[in-house]
Amino acid sequence: MFAIRRFALLLSCVPLVLTAQASKGTLKVGPAKGTVIVVGGGSMGPEVYKAFIDAAGGPDALILTVPNAGGAESYPAEGSNTRSWKQNGARNVQVLFTTDRKVADSDAFVALIKKAGGIWFEGGRQF
Repeated sequence: MFAIRRFALLLSCVPLVLTAQASKGTLKVGPAKGTVIVVGGGSMGPEVYKAFIDAAGGPDALILTVPNAGGAESYPAEGSNTRSWKQNGARNVQVLFTTDRKVADSDAFVALIKKAGGIWFEGGRQF
C-alpha cells in the first residue's frame, strides 16, 4: 500500500518537473512562421515560381538555390538553376553549394543563409 502511495505521489510530481524545465528557457530557432513549398518531380510552372518568390519577399529578395542533390562536384554561379528563377521574375538569385563542412559552418556561409528570403533545394538524389 505504501509503495502505491509513493508511486502516486511521484507520478503527480512529473507535470511539475516538466513545467519547471520548460519554463527555464524555451529554445527558439528562426522565425515564428515560415512557408514551405514542396514540388516533386517534373517541371515547375510559373505559378510555383511566383508563389515562392512572393513568399521569399518579392523579386528583389535574395533567393539561394542549393543544388547539392544533383551530385556534381561543382555548380556554376550562373547556370540553369539560377537562370530559371531569373526568367520567372527573381532578380537576386545565388547558388549556395559546398561539400565541405568547414565552409558550411563558416560565418560567411551562415550569414548568407540568414540574409536569404528563400532557400530552394534543387532536385536530384535527396539522400
